[in-house]
Amino acid sequence: MSKTIEKRQILVAGTYTQSDAYPNVRYRIKALKQHPALEIMEVQASSSTRLEYASGRSRLLSLLAMAFSQIKKSVACIFAIVRNRHVDALYIPYPAVPILFFLSFIPQKLLPQRIVADVFISLYDTIVVDRQLIAIGSIFARCLRQVERRALSTATVALTDTPENSDYLAVLLGLPGSLFQDLPLSINEEVFRQNSIPDISLASNNLPFKVLFVGTLVPLHRVDLILDAIMLLKPETNIEITFIGDGQQSYLLESFLNQAAYDTSKITVLWIRAWQSSSDIQRYVRETHLCLGIMGNEGKSSRVWPFKNYLYMASGKALITAETQVSARLRDLVDYPVFITVDTTEPDKLAQCLLACADDPGFPGELASNAAQFFNKTLSQQATHDRLFRVVTGT
Repeated sequence: MSKTIEKRQILVAGTYTQSDAYPNVRYRIKALKQHPALEIMEVQASSSTRLEYASGRSRLLSLLAMAFSQIKKSVACIFAIVRNRHVDALYIPYPAVPILFFLSFIPQKLLPQRIVADVFISLYDTIVVDRQLIAIGSIFARCLRQVERRALSTATVALTDTPENSDYLAVLLGLPGSLFQDLPLSINEEVFRQNSIPDISLASNNLPFKVLFVGTLVPLHRVDLILDAIMLLKPETNIEITFIGDGQQSYLLESFLNQAAYDTSKITVLWIRAWQSSSDIQRYVRETHLCLGIMGNEGKSSRVWPFKNYLYMASGKALITAETQVSARLRDLVDYPVFITVDTTEPDKLAQCLLACADDPGFPGELASNAAQFFNKTLSQQATHDRLFRVVTGT
């Protein structure tokens, strides 16, 4: 006779968006719904958290408009949370801060006993410290920090993506380290997991050695360093480098391609500016030999393992990324090589690494197999299944 599983009731509520733009939200909720010991109720008010790059008054008005929209949509969720306060736990996906801030003014007896908030990206760190859209020390910046600090204080658990981020946010916002827990990000594994479709030949001398960069061209990606490294490649090297994406530092690629200062006799640089669907990105990943992660090694760059690194490794692709706190920690988890790290203080180190991989494509091939194995055992939803359950339920 089979034993009946007593399910725990989890309320998922917030102003989140389930789309390819926010895969962590979409596929983490999907993982919760698929867990046999959980019963999920969902209250969703879709929203946009996209930050536009404007200047002066336009930038401030854009931020205020986004804040007002978040506040308005949060109100409906608040009533639903209070009505369902007897659930075993409340899970608030990113962006959790608006909901948490309102909850901080409600008596605790009217709220669920356990509140798990997905931080993912700190608003204060992103807007003020990283992108510098608002001046550090300004009244608006100080208010934003206090709002986020008060909001996260309401949670039982503030969920981040790395222990490095947990430690950083605890110090940045003046909160106890015990509040934060970390869990690897969730991606569309059905699309990106290594499959049986064969990769392009690594042995043919007639094909270029293909390198891929996917990203939003923000400063932490260090597109400038990648372009400087390309300039150092030997003209006779048969390399094709493809950039996919658009963003804050797109002008660097525009200038580089317009000047055409590199020798095009062998080295080819392509730019696919329009953003691609997950299936299209997977196709580009599958057809490349080597993928580039983030090349920044300071600030936020040193604390994250970005989505694209998850995608590359899940797809079974060799990866070059900067030497950071996170890459060092992940590398030490196993006794076999799973990616290549480079010192990104100077572009020549990256250029040398690209040339070495192009000259010996067997090495990236070995890394590709190891990367897929590492992802499956360490970063996949299957690998983090039990941890997700424990974080949400507190068991």
